[in-house]
Amino acid sequence: MDSILFIVIGQMALLFMMMFFAARRYIKCPSNKLLVVYGRVAETSNGSGVQIIRNGATFVWPVIQHYFFLDLEEHKIELSPKVKTKDGIDIQAKVTFIAGISPDDPHAAAAAQRLALKSKKMIVDLLTDIAYSATSKVFQQMDLVELATTSDSQIINRLVQATAKEFRKLGVLITTCKVDFIEDTQAILQNIEEQFQQQQVLSDSPLPSSDGAKELEKINNQLQQNTKEREELLHQKITLLARLGNATKS
Repeated sequence: MDSILFIVIGQMALLFMMMFFAARRYIKCPSNKLLVVYGRVAETSNGSGVQIIRNGATFVWPVIQHYFFLDLEEHKIELSPKVKTKDGIDIQAKVTFIAGISPDDPHAAAAAQRLALKSKKMIVDLLTDIAYSATSKVFQQMDLVELATTSDSQIINRLVQATAKEFRKLGVLITTCKVDFIEDTQAILQNIEEQFQQQQVLSDSPLPSSDGAKELEKINNQLQQNTKEREELLHQKITLLARLGNATKS
């Protein structure tokens, strides 16, 4: 009788231990995260070799399987690139991206492979470096006139396209982008003209080219009339100011 009781107690203890073990290895995924299981997993449709679960749970086998979580919280990426435009003018802009890991394939699989076990700070630093490089290239490919005459929405669209291409490789999508110029591009254009005029005041020599002076006056008159060729006129003005300024210095 005692032996039977001992067997029953032993079986109950074993059952309890198995239930406790199963409960510990049954991993639930919070709604704001992705559960990534790797190791020996069933073949997945994304071909990434990992199992990705959202708003669910799964049993993770010991030894042959491991897991980690990916945070779906959006990150705020702030940067202030100071670069030279295509025509050599220094500008600085404050650019802000809001971006986060996408829970959908194939982005989630890319994030599981590229951002595995990285801390929030490491992810933000990585995204900041990528965004800084991408946005700087956009500004470097535009001249001052183009920046001064292009709408904010068009500039934002260029920044998003350039940055999103690199972010997608990490499984990250951009939801918002905002850009503010530290110094307004129109003000920069005005400063260039003022600097040129100051050079003329400080210089004992007359304008290096009377034809150039007449041309500058003509462009200014046309700009005041708000002609349709405003962008082209602004481009001519910057080019002319640079040429006259260099002639004065020499």
